[in-house]
Amino acid sequence: MLGNAHSPLRTTWTLLVLVVFLLTGRHGLAGDAQTPDGALEIERLKGEVAALSQELIELQQAVFYPADTRFFLFLSLASNDGLTPESIEIAIDGRPVVSHLYSEREKLSLQRGGAQALYTGNLSLGEHRLDITLAAQAQNDRYVRRESSLTFRKRAGETTIELQLAASSPDFEPSITLQDWQ
Repeated sequence: MLGNAHSPLRTTWTLLVLVVFLLTGRHGLAGDAQTPDGALEIERLKGEVAALSQELIELQQAVFYPADTRFFLFLSLASNDGLTPESIEIAIDGRPVVSHLYSEREKLSLQRGGAQALYTGNLSLGEHRLDITLAAQAQNDRYVRRESSLTFRKRAGETTIELQLAASSPDFEPSITLQDWQ
């Protein structure tokens, strides 16, 4: 099976190198760029390079993140009026995987309903523990720090988990819940 994964990857790299070699003018294409046919040929080759590049990325994803163990972790705000994240740290099964400090632009995006991709990786099947440390500003202008441990089950195939942050009035105490995107 591993030999099959290398063959398309090797072919893609070979084609990519060949196209780049041709575009550098070593076979006369660059000199013909002033003619309409030469310019069209260069544009066609650029399109092929882009397509091959995308294929290479997809092959790398398949090799590095096999579908059976693939795991994605996202973050969103349950509502846009209670909590503004400042930073987040996440460990999976005691291993640190995310440490992020939020920019103003990212805060605004989350408050407008966006979801942030926090982590992509591989996990074995079974139960796992997320250790989360969140620093945030609540709507009542109070800065809070919350540490939570949550468990989830990695099932066969891709697993996507969303961390939802919330803080309700009047006390605006942050809460973190998990949503499984099945």
